[in-house]
Amino acid sequence: MLFGGKQVMQTALISVREALEEAGRRVPQLGTRSFRIEAPESLPLIRGDRAMLVTALQNLLINAVDATANSGHIALTARQRILTDDDGQRLQLAAGEFVEILLTDDGEGIPDDVMQKIFDPFFTTKEDGNGLGLPSVHGFVSQSGGAMDIRSEPGRGTRIQMLLPVASQDAQRVDLALPTVEIARPAAGIDALKVLVVDDERSIASHNARVLQREGYEVESFTCPEAALAAARELGDRLSVLVTDVRMPGLSGVELVTQLQESNPSMRVVFLTGYAVDVESLDLALPAPPTVLQKPVSNGALVEAVRAQQRHTTSV
Repeated sequence: MLFGGKQVMQTALISVREALEEAGRRVPQLGTRSFRIEAPESLPLIRGDRAMLVTALQNLLINAVDATANSGHIALTARQRILTDDDGQRLQLAAGEFVEILLTDDGEGIPDDVMQKIFDPFFTTKEDGNGLGLPSVHGFVSQSGGAMDIRSEPGRGTRIQMLLPVASQDAQRVDLALPTVEIARPAAGIDALKVLVVDDERSIASHNARVLQREGYEVESFTCPEAALAAARELGDRLSVLVTDVRMPGLSGVELVTQLQESNPSMRVVFLTGYAVDVESLDLALPAPPTVLQKPVSNGALVEAVRAQQRHTTSV
């Protein structure tokens, strides 16, 4: 949907500096690399979908980690840039003020034959990839009124440039106050209950599991729905909440829930999906209505959804 320019975006004023820092926190593998973030505090705000920007940056950082050795260097920088007519014509953008985000690495680089296909949906060179990472980043940038450029040479690393338009002068003067969300810890006495996280995208499954683990939940994550099915059946009533993607190869999230209803009658469900039509008219015999979260999902929304479903569990 992002690639086709049809994703509904929740626009707001964004501090790019804070988005860069959050994206870096979401990729713990960066701890094995030399990684730095540079962005001046004076950087102007942009207007766009903050969750999508963070997810786009996260995807790019994961690619950079995959392309570099443990001793590799990765940098994520941002600066204000004023495009001239000539610059804008080259990038197919109108002249004006932009925030330029650069991600550079000294990794293996991208061969010419791969470079020609990197924005093609479903094209991937990774064994566990789905080929939607870079196309969705490109779609997000385009839908935000910006442009993206990638330069790379085999053996000499990669440079990814994103240009996103600065918010209007009036918008820049609006005080940006990002709320601090306090999420209560799980209630005492439910340590024996488990949360299963299922997503065929490994980075998403791992990230969502870490978010819930930080809040005190006992979590297992799976990229294979069939493996999650076996684990859930073994847990039986100890399975508290199932957090599952809807569209997955093999078993879909809905099919997974359907097959578990008999062996896990008290199970609560949180669906994650990029397509609301996937779950608009579900007829599932669950003890509580499932929660449906639209991707990309913020950490706070995920924790609150699991907490709400767990309240159903402990009140029975």
